[in-house]
Amino acid sequence: MKRRNKIYTGAAIAALLMGTAAAVPQTVLPNATITASAAATIRETIGGVTYDFNSSTHTATIAGIDASIESFTTPEKVTYDNIEYDVTAIRDYALISNSNLKTLTITSNIKSLGISCFSNCDKLETVTIIGTPKIKRCAFEGCKALKNVTLDANMAELGEKMFSCCESLKTITLPPELTLINCGAFSECTSLSSISIPESVETIDSFAFSGCTALKAIKLPNKLQKLENYAFQNCSLLKNISIPEKVEAISTGVFKECTALNNVTLNNGLKTIGDSAFEKCSSLTTITIPEKVKDLKQGCFSESGLTEFESCADLKIESGAFVGANNLTKVTLSGKEKLESGAFAGCENLSNLVVPISGNLKWSYDAFDGCEKLFYINNKEVNCSYNKEKKDMVFDRNELYPFIHKYFNASEKVGFVDKYVKKYCEGIVEQEVKPGMTKLQIAKALHDWVIGKVDYDSADTDAPRNHCDVSIFLNNKTVCDGYARGYSILMKEAGFDESYYSNGVHAWNKIKIDNLCFNVDTTWDDSAKPDYEWFMLSGKEFVEKEAVNHKGANDDYPYSGIPMGDLNMDKVIDEADIEFLKNNSDTLNDNQKILADLNFNGKIDDEDLTLLGKKYGKRFGIVKKCAVGEYPKSWIGRSQAAW
Repeated sequence: MKRRNKIYTGAAIAALLMGTAAAVPQTVLPNATITASAAATIRETIGGVTYDFNSSTHTATIAGIDASIESFTTPEKVTYDNIEYDVTAIRDYALISNSNLKTLTITSNIKSLGISCFSNCDKLETVTIIGTPKIKRCAFEGCKALKNVTLDANMAELGEKMFSCCESLKTITLPPELTLINCGAFSECTSLSSISIPESVETIDSFAFSGCTALKAIKLPNKLQKLENYAFQNCSLLKNISIPEKVEAISTGVFKECTALNNVTLNNGLKTIGDSAFEKCSSLTTITIPEKVKDLKQGCFSESGLTEFESCADLKIESGAFVGANNLTKVTLSGKEKLESGAFAGCENLSNLVVPISGNLKWSYDAFDGCEKLFYINNKEVNCSYNKEKKDMVFDRNELYPFIHKYFNASEKVGFVDKYVKKYCEGIVEQEVKPGMTKLQIAKALHDWVIGKVDYDSADTDAPRNHCDVSIFLNNKTVCDGYARGYSILMKEAGFDESYYSNGVHAWNKIKIDNLCFNVDTTWDDSAKPDYEWFMLSGKEFVEKEAVNHKGANDDYPYSGIPMGDLNMDKVIDEADIEFLKNNSDTLNDNQKILADLNFNGKIDDEDLTLLGKKYGKRFGIVKKCAVGEYPKSWIGRSQAAW
């Protein structure tokens, strides 16, 4: 019995919708292929093969075959209703996921293979294509059993993802006239161990051989011009590659994750090495960059196995080009290169930088961030020391001072810079911290040093040099972030805990002394001479004085709400504290000694009592003036000794 379905054209459906007089049946099948032909297309199964017949062109498209067929050769012609039709195409998804087909021959009359027409045919082992049909994407994708493929000698292109994920395909002979290996043509063919690319091939498109984890060797043809994105990504056994002369750019990720790649020859005409081109090529230890290469793109050698890099050209090394190349020990530059952000960042074993240190280098401030073992410049260790007479750092090579101050003044975790800062802090602490000083005195001395070292950089608040740990040590100006970071580093060198704090708007320090916590804002204290308005305040005092910039000053530290002068530690300055200091100055415990030293001089005396009286009076707005200073109204008439 014949199975006949009519599939209506776009014109016929339009006529129905517009209410014309055209005689149009009311049923349109969901599997219909709508054509531009004026005549209807009819689907019919003949001899186990389903066709879409076009009565206008007298052509037939294969739409499917019976599930029982194991070997199929496309017919050249088929007769339907006494009319002979030319079989010219295989429609989209025609045999997708066919579970029995093992052998397929596509004859020369087939001009088009549709999208995924044979994809996921799990038992398909042998394919022969005679002729040069237009092959749409994913024609044989996921045919896991496919082992034998014969292609027509005149075929010029392989379709997009044509054999993608054919995991049993070990080898294939490509047509001698082939010019294009399309996107993903052999991607994830995990058994493909060898392939000969014809000399005629001009383009290997994106992901063409990506994930071919068994591919050990490949020779690129001399006519090759384009090597597109990720073409050989994750070919983890590929060891050798030579780039032909006509290739001017190695595109993004072409050899990314080729972990066995250890021998690369670049042609003299090459101009660009693209983003991540050799990323994670962990066996690649050496490579020669041709003179015409002017651009090393982002991440091109990141996490590679390179041990040395030398440039002698006017070269742009883009962001992260060598980031994480942890085997890199030496970098030699001509001084003409432009280093973008993080160009060599995170090269953990980079120890030696060879470069002309005079002249105007075009370097990003963070080009070498994270190179913690970088201690040599021009093959000599960078040595520096703190000069007490100059109260500044000096280098054993004078020319290094302007070089480091200019090109590393915003760096982070660079070996010789961290060494410089460490020795600087040691010198400052040794000079400013005297024997017998209390922790309060030490905090004050370092507070004063910071304020005396730098001014506020109101002209360039966003400059990176103002927002890094080395800010105050390599610059004469900074902003709140730099003040707070620098003060914290100095305090740690003096034995204090980490004290840097930022709320995203403003930065200051939270100083812990024993089990007490105070806030210090060196930025807002900076004036012609040290100002202590923002020194050693409780969180509540900070917020009461200015809430917007100091949001977060009330932290969770134990006793963090206790202000200086609060001797009974009830978080309030009142007459009880004044009485306590007046009568118990000789029996104060450790916390009370800190809280009572209101002039930060390391001892408790009458001046502290006077300052406590001022602080109490200011709190209630009942301040009077007399010879001994400000004090509460209730204390009028008492002598200074009584205080």
